[in-house]
Amino acid sequence: MDSPHVTFFLCISVIVSYIALILRHKTILMGFVFMAALQIYIQTLSLFVITYIFDLGLEYFGPPHYFVYNYMSFGLLAMAAGVWIAWKPIRENEPMVNPFLAETKFVNLFAIVGASAFIAVVILPRIPTISAVVQKFYMFLPLSVVAGVLVWSATRNYKPVFFAICIFVPSGVLHMASSGHAALLGSFLLHPMLVFCFWRRPGFRHFVLMAVWICVFFIVGGVWLNARLLLRHGEVKGSAIEKVVKFFPQFMEQIFSAEALEPENIRLSAEQRLDLSSFQVAQSVYMPSGHDYEWGKGLFLDPVLAIVPRILWPSKPFSMGDNEHINKYTGARFNQDEISVDTIIAFDLYANFAWPGVIVGLFLYGYFTAKLELKLFKPGISLRNVLLFSIVLLYLATGGRRVSAMAMELAASVVGALILAEFLKVTGLFRTRFTEKAHFSMFKVKPRQRRLL
Repeated sequence: MDSPHVTFFLCISVIVSYIALILRHKTILMGFVFMAALQIYIQTLSLFVITYIFDLGLEYFGPPHYFVYNYMSFGLLAMAAGVWIAWKPIRENEPMVNPFLAETKFVNLFAIVGASAFIAVVILPRIPTISAVVQKFYMFLPLSVVAGVLVWSATRNYKPVFFAICIFVPSGVLHMASSGHAALLGSFLLHPMLVFCFWRRPGFRHFVLMAVWICVFFIVGGVWLNARLLLRHGEVKGSAIEKVVKFFPQFMEQIFSAEALEPENIRLSAEQRLDLSSFQVAQSVYMPSGHDYEWGKGLFLDPVLAIVPRILWPSKPFSMGDNEHINKYTGARFNQDEISVDTIIAFDLYANFAWPGVIVGLFLYGYFTAKLELKLFKPGISLRNVLLFSIVLLYLATGGRRVSAMAMELAASVVGALILAEFLKVTGLFRTRFTEKAHFSMFKVKPRQRRLL
């Protein structure tokens, strides 16, 4: 199917399917699985959708592009089916608890732990394995914002989210100014808005607000692509704080300029950074003639080897960068200085089992992510599992990446969550188990009716 109209219909069908999921379940819980789907959509289909809607010229796209867009659309539809199956308990009105409403202190805890890890990574020397674990504590910082937004939406208590934002934003801004990379101030900013709009009782105005926020995200992304060169090329000099003071007035001026609203700039935002489908297009052309399919090696064997600590295996051939991975399956010749993006999990799924692997793989990704998110709200969940599931889900919400790299990062995240859980048990600052009989149950269940608190 090389018709742009058919491909666009499939892309819209994906959006409709996720809207239907939201309306049917009347919640997205903490939004992890929906954020994963949104990330994958932006990283694979946004360039084509923007080009089609604004009629910016479809001659750029050829048969390999439509091939990728079509199988990714079917993959995301399969992912939605996985969520539907996993969330059957919600449709059956099973009781659920919300640990973040029970212990709003989680928000403050996550913010402090994340900020401490951010500082530690900057000032401490790098130690194999140990540094990786410390770095993963940084992921608690964005998690504090998501949890804070949920608390604010449920209780109108703005203090936790205000505290989280006051720590998260300066940390992200300083990192962005010093490195020239948006990092957590990038696509992550979509996640809190997802929770704000859809965690309970979603209505028409919430969908409109989310659509506007996504448009703003692309506009800001387009401005950032041009403005970041000032930081990366050294045109803005000084310490991190001095760079912030000098850079952000220029950045905000460009955001509110007329040029930022031009469709072509929005398209460039997708083409040059947000949409990674060009790698998949090159992959579909290169494989299997340039490189044979892995037939599961990259999904099952490599991740097992990758989680071996580098302290035990100093010459371990696995690294976090994806440049060699992209070169291997596309025939490209990127070096580490030329590429600063990651692939998505669909790239690895195709490298192992071609397009059927992408569709089946995304179905399983959606099913298990949704199932794990549901377990986060299961009555009787322990403090350890709240921390463990939360940090793993936040990582899965990025849409995944090369599976061996995911294995390394998830292993470090799990270790970090377990360490934090044991520390909290010793301090006694948090309850160790959350039950459905307490006042903080997420749902009050009545016969044949569910009502959100």
